[in-house]
Amino acid sequence: LFMFGSIKTTAFSFVKTNFDKVVMLMIPYFVLALCSGYLSLMNSNSHSAGYTYTYNATSTLNYSGFNGIISFFLSIVTCIAIAQIYKAIYKGDYSKLSLAGSVDGFLPLIPAFLIYSIFLGLLIYLIVLIGAVLVFTMLFYPFLIFVLLAVLIGIVYLTVRLSLSEMILSDLILDFSGNYSDKKELNLLQKVMFSLKESWRLTKGQFWFLIVLGLSLIGWYFLVIISAGLAIVFVGPYFMAINATLYKHLIDSYKE
Repeated sequence: LFMFGSIKTTAFSFVKTNFDKVVMLMIPYFVLALCSGYLSLMNSNSHSAGYTYTYNATSTLNYSGFNGIISFFLSIVTCIAIAQIYKAIYKGDYSKLSLAGSVDGFLPLIPAFLIYSIFLGLLIYLIVLIGAVLVFTMLFYPFLIFVLLAVLIGIVYLTVRLSLSEMILSDLILDFSGNYSDKKELNLLQKVMFSLKESWRLTKGQFWFLIVLGLSLIGWYFLVIISAGLAIVFVGPYFMAINATLYKHLIDSYKE
């Protein structure tokens, strides 16, 4: 229980104390996210505006194209912001917590995170496809609902066990903890695979603790919803800080 409260208290204190730096770091993320949401809304409106098919098709392609470009830059800004918060929390040094001051140092993260995103995207696509097939076949074989439940439980289990992989990948590239200095020679794909395996190792025996930790944050999700997303300015960095604090605790525990 002490560890549970300590992780959340440390993360909350970090965001509260460094709120101005965190907001400046996250501003590009919020701007791009708003633009992406606006284009998605316009794309939806183009389908229901009642214009000609040609206009709808052209508008859809334009909005989708711009949204794809914005989403690409959003992923870059996100990985830089996440890595900076992770590094600051782990090292306890918040003096360089700014987007403009350290972009060059974080550029190696971009290709690694893209490979990471593609790999997880394919995995999620496969899981969704399996789920869709099961839902369809349940129309004829209702007993398969138990198989579907097993798949859903498996997804939750995988999500929890791999929850630190993004953090570990940042550490592999930036080497802010010094734990993976001997892994510098790995190529990007090997680093992605190692981050997944290392997350699995570090979360061994921590499944229910991580589940309870995640459930204890549900109130923050509701705060984001009722504030029309504005609360994400604080909640987003707070969740990143919790992840970083948890990672530091698990690394330190394995050293002891």
